[in-house]
Amino acid sequence: MDTNISDLPKLINLLNATFDKEPKHLWKCYYKKFIKSSKWCIASDYCLDAKNKINNCFVYTIFPYIDFNFLQSKINEVLYKDIKNIKTIDDNIVWLLTNQFFFTTVFIINDKNLFYSNETTASREKETIIFQIKNTYEMCLKKAPYIAPKLKLLQKEAEKNNFNKKLYCNIFWNSILASYINDFIYKNTKHTNGIIWVPDRDDMCNYCNGILYDLYNINSSSIHYINRTKIPKNNKLGICKSNDNLFEFDKIIRIPDYIAGAISSTDFYSRTVDKQKHLQMIVDIIADNPRVIIIELCIENGKLFCKKIKINKIKTAS
Repeated sequence: MDTNISDLPKLINLLNATFDKEPKHLWKCYYKKFIKSSKWCIASDYCLDAKNKINNCFVYTIFPYIDFNFLQSKINEVLYKDIKNIKTIDDNIVWLLTNQFFFTTVFIINDKNLFYSNETTASREKETIIFQIKNTYEMCLKKAPYIAPKLKLLQKEAEKNNFNKKLYCNIFWNSILASYINDFIYKNTKHTNGIIWVPDRDDMCNYCNGILYDLYNINSSSIHYINRTKIPKNNKLGICKSNDNLFEFDKIIRIPDYIAGAISSTDFYSRTVDKQKHLQMIVDIIADNPRVIIIELCIENGKLFCKKIKINKIKTAS
């Protein structure tokens, strides 16, 4: 596959080739316990561009929709702080994060410029981004004109000298990966007629009047079309936005927050981890966990690859 993945179908087919193997089987084993669920949630958190971290990762935790206030209170009893603010992983944390209620997918993308990595100069990279935004804007003028003003604003931002390319790359990937997880749920469940996305409240949510959510809607429709995913007519696509006062949901984000903290701190090639708490997370929660899927997108020999990272516990002889 060419390193330029502005062609969305090529990227989706690459992801499908990986997910249709072991991840799909692991999901089916998980889904058996919740086969009657008709509504699902995706909670997401990330560790991106952080100093002293090894990996950039996007983390999406799936679970059946239940009363958010009840779920928040139960999570807060155990995860009363973000992972960066605790020292050790106790037994209660292990119990919660290995609970069969949650199914998590992690995407590691250490080169977030993959979609224009065949461009050789900064100016060419910027031209590629502007061209991509312009195409999306023109498409929305015809099919979703209510989104067009935000895309026009994004296009103007991209043309500025101080354009925040790093933030745009994060938004670009988040909108596609969250959309892919959305589609994965619909493809591999029987009765789903509603999915709510609960993203972490950060700069991505507020940029260009919340363009992240519009790109998520656009990409969700595109991926459903590419994969020919059947969506019920009464489908409800919901998003918890950063200014949403209907309910609080910060505690729910702590599930993917703990996973992101550990994955971003682990070098899977040298098998080293920066802190003891992250090692505890890897050994006691992530390793051999059939409900934590780790996928890495990377360039090898000029081509884009998607591969599953498997972490096994080291078994000692008795």
